[in-house]
Amino acid sequence: MNYLEVILRGYLDENSRGYLEDYFIREYKKAEKEHFGADEFFEGCIKAINNVKQICVDRCGKAKSRLYSVLYNAENKEPKDEKIIELCKQELAAISEHNYPAVLFELSNKLPPGNLYYSEMLEIENRINAAHRKVSIPQQPESKIEKKTPVSFTMYLKHDKADLLAELLKNEFIAEKGKGLAILRKVLEETDPQILIIPDRESKRYFEAMKQYFGRDIGSFNGFKDFKYIEDKHKTEYQKTKQRVNNILAKLVNS
Repeated sequence: MNYLEVILRGYLDENSRGYLEDYFIREYKKAEKEHFGADEFFEGCIKAINNVKQICVDRCGKAKSRLYSVLYNAENKEPKDEKIIELCKQELAAISEHNYPAVLFELSNKLPPGNLYYSEMLEIENRINAAHRKVSIPQQPESKIEKKTPVSFTMYLKHDKADLLAELLKNEFIAEKGKGLAILRKVLEETDPQILIIPDRESKRYFEAMKQYFGRDIGSFNGFKDFKYIEDKHKTEYQKTKQRVNNILAKLVNS
């Protein structure tokens, strides 16, 4: 099975992009008729998207190697080229696999012109894993699920200084609502290691916990839940949010 073709067919289709979990479940049901097991199908998809992620990582690594070479030469000149040294250090601090998308046409000559960004791949990977969990664990109807008691916002934060992290997030993101908080969620879920972990069917519970902890109006749950990240449209805000989160994490290291 061409797993990458399955993935990109769903992601590049505007009608299924916003419902990738459902799309992957439908594709699995088709594969099941050909005697594919759930683990085989979904792990095949994960391997395929990881191979594309590696393209970004490799390109980033080559770019860093070139910068380190320039930096080495600048530091070993007499006198040192301080301007080049500073520029190299700035670029090395800012550069990541997110700056080096995979070119669609290089993945397959059947694909249209365009790029697939690393953040998009992480989103695809999250949706594949979510779909895998759904087909592996039977879901109870909403009406039969026992109402759960409220939980603390900090319980969703996987960090040894979760209480302080929650406080810093609350003080930093003082005005964001729906979209802004959805992007914050995406950033926290995509940190390495992952800081924010929201179990299946816990989005509303997480939203209510965040609302209570922040102690302010954070918009409607539907606005938060229904937000769909589009690289070309939301990339700038995502990167700004990521930088703010990185600044917070740096404070935690020094606290």
